[in-house]
Amino acid sequence: MIPTIFSVIGTLITHPRLAFKMALVERRGLGQAFLVLLLSYLGLSGSMAIALGGIVSIFFHFMPQLSWLAHLILSGIVVALVPILLVLWVINMLLTYALAKALGGEGDIESTAVVMAFSEVVTFVPVLLALPAFFNPITGILTFMLGVIIWLIWSLVLKIIGISEAHALSIGRSIVAVLLGHLLLVILLMVVGLLFAVVGIPGTTPSWSVGW
Repeated sequence: MIPTIFSVIGTLITHPRLAFKMALVERRGLGQAFLVLLLSYLGLSGSMAIALGGIVSIFFHFMPQLSWLAHLILSGIVVALVPILLVLWVINMLLTYALAKALGGEGDIESTAVVMAFSEVVTFVPVLLALPAFFNPITGILTFMLGVIIWLIWSLVLKIIGISEAHALSIGRSIVAVLLGHLLLVILLMVVGLLFAVVGIPGTTPSWSVGW
């Protein structure tokens, strides 16, 4: 199974349309796709911890007795970021599926999930670009941020190609489905954030009411 996954990953990088066709024709299940997705997000969260590790170490350099806190913060990033990314991915996938169907797509939700999951494979870019943090914290965080930008753009391109193949849509309609899906996700997050800011988390006092 693992060699097969690496073969798919290699083809996705060099010939994405062919890779998606192979995955859909051979009915690659959600198991393989979810494994790729999970490994991708673990790598991304780990690379973020590496990139931030150098910056955090600077702040705690003069307080070595609190070094345990730095390790706790970095571990928390890895533990918390992966499930958050997975939840956001599920919401984005469902939105993209609904939009693709509305635009005349012929694919099912499983094929949508497969191509959306495999599209996250390019998280290896920020992982690699986080490595300079071991030598220079500032350089590391800058190269990591560059890697995140590359990952976001590249994964969008892969999703557009994948949705086009999974739903037999033109590239134009696929672009609309994918980009609108991401836009709706951003709007949803903004609305949720606004609600928390105004109403507050249950059991807490809203931030706007402090001082009244």
